[in-house]
This record gives sequence, C-alpha cells and structure tokens, in this order.
Amino acid sequence: MRATAVLIPLLIASSALAQQPSPVMEYASVLTGLRVRHKTGVIEFEEPNHALATVFLPSNTPVVAVITKKGSNTPLAQQAFGVSQASGAFNRISRRGALAQYAAKAPGDYTVHYLAGRQIMSSIDFTIEAEKNDDLFQPKTHYYVKGPWDTWAYMYAPLPDSGNTQPEFRMWVHKRSFADAPGADQYDIELVLNGDVVGVASTGFNSTKEVQQLRFAWNHPESKGGRAMSVKDLTGTNGTYFVVAKKNGAPFGVWPFEVKDGQPKLHARQANAFQPRANYIVPRVSGITDSAPGMVVFMERLTPSQAKAAMASASSSASTADIDPARWVWMPRSIDPNRGFQFNVTNVETRTDTGFAVGEDMVVFGTGFPNGVKYMLAGDTQPREIPAGETFSSKVFCVCGRKIVLTKRNRVFVFDTQSEQMVEIAEDDISLYNPSKAQINSDGYLVATVNKALTVKDRTIVKVIDVSGDQPVIIPIKNANYTDADVTSIGVDSENGGIIVSSRSKKLVAAAKIAPLADQYLYDVSEYRGVASFPIVIERDDVTYVDEDWNVRRLDLTTKSPKAITQQKIARSSDGFWVRKGRLVTFSSEGKVGSRLPAVLSDSSDAPQAAPGTGTDIPGTSAKLGLGGSAAIALDKTVFLAGTAGDSIGTGERLQILGDDQWQPILGTNGKPVWGSEVVTSMGFMALKVRNADGKTVIGYATYGQRIDMTDVNRATDNGKVKTMPTTQSTPSVPRTEPKTTSLNEIDKAFIEAMLESESDIIAAYTTAFGEDVAKQKLLEGWKATLKNSDKTHLLDELKKRSKSFKN
Repeated sequence: MRATAVLIPLLIASSALAQQPSPVMEYASVLTGLRVRHKTGVIEFEEPNHALATVFLPSNTPVVAVITKKGSNTPLAQQAFGVSQASGAFNRISRRGALAQYAAKAPGDYTVHYLAGRQIMSSIDFTIEAEKNDDLFQPKTHYYVKGPWDTWAYMYAPLPDSGNTQPEFRMWVHKRSFADAPGADQYDIELVLNGDVVGVASTGFNSTKEVQQLRFAWNHPESKGGRAMSVKDLTGTNGTYFVVAKKNGAPFGVWPFEVKDGQPKLHARQANAFQPRANYIVPRVSGITDSAPGMVVFMERLTPSQAKAAMASASSSASTADIDPARWVWMPRSIDPNRGFQFNVTNVETRTDTGFAVGEDMVVFGTGFPNGVKYMLAGDTQPREIPAGETFSSKVFCVCGRKIVLTKRNRVFVFDTQSEQMVEIAEDDISLYNPSKAQINSDGYLVATVNKALTVKDRTIVKVIDVSGDQPVIIPIKNANYTDADVTSIGVDSENGGIIVSSRSKKLVAAAKIAPLADQYLYDVSEYRGVASFPIVIERDDVTYVDEDWNVRRLDLTTKSPKAITQQKIARSSDGFWVRKGRLVTFSSEGKVGSRLPAVLSDSSDAPQAAPGTGTDIPGTSAKLGLGGSAAIALDKTVFLAGTAGDSIGTGERLQILGDDQWQPILGTNGKPVWGSEVVTSMGFMALKVRNADGKTVIGYATYGQRIDMTDVNRATDNGKVKTMPTTQSTPSVPRTEPKTTSLNEIDKAFIEAMLESESDIIAAYTTAFGEDVAKQKLLEGWKATLKNSDKTHLLDELKKRSKSFKN
C-alpha cells in the first residue's frame, strides 16, 4: 500500500516529553503481536485476539506503526491504532479500520517503528527469509521471520507480589522450514543454579510456522519435593540462574539471569535511564494484554559456546570457601603406639536402649529415652555435661574426633568438647528428613545427612557437613532421581571423599564425590535382589550393603557389578554387618546359641560370589568366644566382638578381641570374662555397655596403642593382623602369674573358674557346628590358645582335671 510522504520526517525525529517518562511500547506485547504469515509473506502487527499496549502514553496522542526497510526512512506500510482509556500507566491499543498489510515478497531486513504522535516509542528490527520446496509439481514458497523472538525471553511474576505467587518463563518459538516435522514440537524447560536443577516446568508444544509465545509455570523438581515454586523460592538464593530449554529432547536455548540480595537483576535495557529510548524495555506488563499485571525480567539467549562456558564457570564457582579435603580425615596422632592394652569398667551408667559412639579417647552415650546425652574421656570417673544435653536425642548422634554431632528432632548441632562451643545449624540449611541412624552417618570429620526437601531453602536432599573447622561447612550434593522419602540409608568416606545412598523403594544405589553440587551416579540393583533396610558403607570404590535376600553384597563402583559375598543369610537380630578397611564381620543365625550368633570374618575386598562357608569361620577358645551380635573394627583393623543390644545384658555375652587369628576373651580385674554388648571402637580406644555386679548397665572402655604406620592409614603391620594382646587388665593389681607351683593362687583359681563357667554351652555349640567327635578337640585347642596368650599354659593340666568333658 502507498504511504504518505509526511511520515518521513517523523521517523527521523526523537524527543522526550519533559513532564513525564517517554512513552514506549510494552515490549512483550509487540513481539507477540508482530508476525509474518508463512504462506504469503504478509506482515501483521497484531495476533488475532491479542492486544498491544503502550506505557506512559500522553492523553489524546495518536499511535501508528510504520514499516520500512532497515536503514531507510521510506515507509512501506503503516497501521493506525485506536487507543483505549488509560489503566494506570498503560493503554490498550488495537488497529483502527482495516488491517494494514504489507506482503514482504522480497526477503530482507526490515524495521517497524511505533510512534506516539511525532515521537518514536519503540523500534523492532527483523529479517524475512524465503524458502522454496523441492516439489516440482506443487512448488511453494514459505516466508519465515528472524529477529528478537530468537534472542529474548523473560521471567514473569504476577502483581501484586507477596512472594508466594508462582513465576513463569515465557519465550517465543515457531517452525521455520519445510523440513520441520509436521507434528508439534515439544519444549521442556529447566532452571539451573550452580549446575543443579532447581526448577522444572510443564511441557510446552508448538506446531505453527508463525511466531507463538509459550508460557511455562515453574515448579520444584520432584526430587526437591515437587509443588509450585514461589517468587521467594526463585529469589531465595543469590547467583546466576540459567533457563535451559530442550526442543524434542535436543538442546535449544539457554537464557541467564542473576539474583542478588534476594532481587532479580534487570537487563541493562530495562534500566529507567537506558538510551536510545526506542530500545528501552519496560520492566512491567500491563494485564491489558496478559492474565494479570506483572513484573518481567528480560533475558538474552546465549550462543551454544557462550552457554557452555558460562554454565561451567557458574557450576565451578559454587561456594567452596572453607572446604579442605585434607582436613576431613580424623586420625588420633597423639596416641603412643606402645601404649599397653588396659580395660576399665566404670560406674558411669547408661542404657541399653540408647545410642553409643566413640571418638578420640572419648565415649558418648545416651542417658535417658528419648532424650539425654553425655560423654566421658578416658580416665574420667564421672560423666561430662553437654550444654542442654538433656534435650538432644539419646539415640541419634555422631562423634567426629573430639566433636559431637547432636540432633534435636530434625535439627543438627555440633559441640566441640575442647572449646566447649555449641554451633546450631540453621534449619533451612540442614533439616533431617527422618532423624534416625540410617539417615545421618559420619566418618572422620564428615557427616552425611538426608534432608527434607520442602524445608531446606535449596531443596537439596543429600548434604555433607564438614565439622573439621570452627564453623560447620555445608556441602550439598546435586539431587538425583529419587525423593527424600525414597532414601533408606546413607554412608560417607572421609578419606576418599565419597558419599553413598541406598533406596529400597527405587532399588538403587547412588554414589557421588563430595563436592558442591556434585552429580550422583545411579546404580540399578533391581536385578541383584534390590537393597534392604540396612546400613550402607563406602570405602574408596567399594560399597557394602545387604540385599533383600539378606545377603551381604559388595558393589565395585568401577565395574558397576554388585557381587554377593555371602550366601548364608545374615541374622535379622543383628545390625547386619560391620566393615572397615576391607575387613568384614557378619553374623549368621545358623548355629546360634540363644541370642548369640556365630561370627564370620573376611578380609577380602573383592570376594566373588561363593559357596556357603566362604570367609573365615572364627572358632571360640573360651566362654562364648566367636559368638555375639555386635562387632567393631578399628582403623587399624583390630576387631572386637560382643553381645547384641537389648533390654538387658545377659551372661555369656562376652567381650572378645581378635589377635593372631584367634578370638581371645578380655577379662576383668576379677579374672573373669566381661559381660557386655554394643561394642564400638575408633583407634586405640574401645568401649561397650557392661552389666556390673548390681545388674546395672555401665560403661566399660579400653585404651591401647596404635597398630599401624600413621603416615599411611592403608598400610597395616603384619598384613592387617593384630598383634597378640594381653587378655587381662594391665595394672599393677593384676601381676603376671608366677611359674607353676603345686598350689594355685587366687588369680589362677579365678581364671580357671572363668574358663569352666560356660564349658557345657561351648561344647553344645561346638557339637552343633562340628559334630560330637570334634567338639572336645575344639574346646581343648581353644583353651591352649587362650592359656598361651595369657602366659598360663601351666594351668592346662589343672583345667583337664576339673573339666567335665575330659573327665570321661
């Protein structure tokens, strides 16, 4: 159509009104309305059933749009608009009279200027391209538009904003080639912060070759609790966010924006003073052209190379302040390696139904149920108080060297026993999903936690707390394809910086390196009899867990093959298994005596699937040795064995130690075996719950020297075997036995009585396990080993005389 010459000078003029802001077009409405019909090349200014809006338009000012070739002042077409009554700063405009059209049969670069009277409000540059099909019988030409639709997208939040409204992401798309598939294109959107997906949106579809705006409402990922995302959620964490779009599963576009001090940072073109004014983008939408007035933050699309570099940089710059892997490993370097073994039974009471853990010459224990925690150091005769210790869970706590990690419902606290300082971790940083021993686990100075996605501000389920410094450091691990409710158990390896998660419901094991927002690698164990509700342990690339057939399995993370290393089902009445430094102790119900279970030891870190009996059966040598229900493996591979946890500690639940491949009893000052359960150990320190003469549950502990070269915690002396240790308390009150005499002293008498006390039970157990012909021989061998290790071989004849078994 023909344009009047009077428009030419208007396109050159650009002035600002003095009394109010310069009028501009609402940019989002312009991009949604401006289109090129792909079959005809006709340029239109309004999408059908869609309106345009102006901002700060003076009263009674006419509005017109003019099309020119880019860089030219010669109008090709113009469209006059009628202006509706103002709604605040906005006016709705729609075409006046017939629709002005211009068929851009000549591909090229164009500009649309929107004018308020004689002033340019906004200018849009775009390109029209033509494409011919290759059908000789039905030749066609289609026209496609390129321009700001390919560059711009924006974040929208409705007003008034309480912070609880759901934001949206909006972008423009269209098909623009004969080669495009005839069906609808599928668009999937994610919101990424520091390499972590923090938001997802419902899928969008597009099937037109004209420009179409797609709108995506933000939600939290299912792994972060699902549900609608609020503006507060979106702006709650500072950093550079990336909106990542995929088209039919392939990368499509990345748009960044920044949040600082809880506010989204506007694009430079949205600044009030931005010039030239014709390129200004107002940071609002009117509600005239939308469902509701709103705030908008415009974003420019990155090129693929820019996106890759920017996202990698943002991910690597995730907060690593105060993270020092060299400090994660706890080793008690102050212990004298020549310190002799000394066992002590205290008068400090605890309970059989509470937690129990040790650190560096320190034992932490529950004092009440469900709350109450105290601790004591080696040599103490009275317990030490923890500030408000009576308020913390008596079952769920961890010990890291001389620090105690406490829980109070879903909250976590760190108490330093040396500085006596208590640090409370904010609930929006750490909030335990299920405050249980399975979902908070420690190793060295690291504590692995499973968090409530809906409570913590970043909605990250798995987090590691580094307690090596004065203040705890939180290290979030990127969410994987499971929810907080799906997690069964969690484990951590401080020496090698690894974390492991099991999910019984999902039949998976997930592993990750400990680093801010590290990716988790998922291992599907559905074909390996799943994973049961037992602890899970990680050491380097080896993961030990229990499957749903109650077999212990070891998963090699490098081969991704979970091999069964037991075929005998582990005892359901035990805690399942204990593993450290590749040494594994399990208990089986087969051959049990009462509540006490036979222990099986294996030192193989990659034992193949094997026949029943694989591993080393540990025969007893004296009162119930080799039978128990709880085990403890020290960092130097020292192994202790004791009874199970329960309402009481029964007779026969003996404390034993593995030395020179034989279980040996640990005797009290009276020369009799110690009755105890729930043995725990660290390095050079062991503790257990003991029943004293009054029937009360008290704390017993032992100190001993280090057994390994401290410069390499993986190199144990004597192939990991523990040197023989004395079985009696090493104090002046228990002197060495004199050479054999015709009469027995009181110590020798007590020793023999202890050996004979449960002789019939041992014979019964050996008869069940080995048959009647072997039982006496096994008992004699056990006696010989025990007497040799305690320098009492001269008592063997006396034992034979008093023994019921050998009198026959």
